[in-house]
Amino acid sequence: MFCNITFFYIFFLLIVIHAIVAPANSPDDLFIFIDNSNLFIQARKSISSPRLHIDYGRLLKTIKGRRNLGQSPLLVGSIPPYDSLWRHIRGHDYVVTLFERDNSNHEKEVDTEIAVQMTNTVCRKIPATLAVVTGDRDFYSPIKLALKERWKVELWYWESGMESPFREKKSVLSLIKKSAF
Repeated sequence: MFCNITFFYIFFLLIVIHAIVAPANSPDDLFIFIDNSNLFIQARKSISSPRLHIDYGRLLKTIKGRRNLGQSPLLVGSIPPYDSLWRHIRGHDYVVTLFERDNSNHEKEVDTEIAVQMTNTVCRKIPATLAVVTGDRDFYSPIKLALKERWKVELWYWESGMESPFREKKSVLSLIKKSAF
């Protein structure tokens, strides 16, 4: 009887360890990270419309194509005046993370949160495809890490919003699939 209990306990531990350690994704999976502030601000500059509306369902569909998601897309931004927008976006299976703006109305945690989540994904999953919606240079380091770890990287951005490290670093740019809106 003691052997049966010991065997069951060891078997249970192996299953738990496997569930914790084993990456639950395929090399064909897609992991999407969206810097909503960068997306919105650059869209406004590119389109010059005071009544700008971003269709997040279409955005997800365009980036995803026929690929499988490795996890729900992460959209990070600051708390807007209308919260119904975020409820709508969550309805498209996005994970939405929001931060308060500081006293000067600046965002302080958005880029850091995305960089941390990108790094966690790259370090904990088997290499697949990382799609990053931004032109912000704050993501240069996690993108370099992803490339070093043999991930495919897609950078989705507004042409007017692409910042210098992505324009100047030819060696990194040659490894990134770029898709301008």
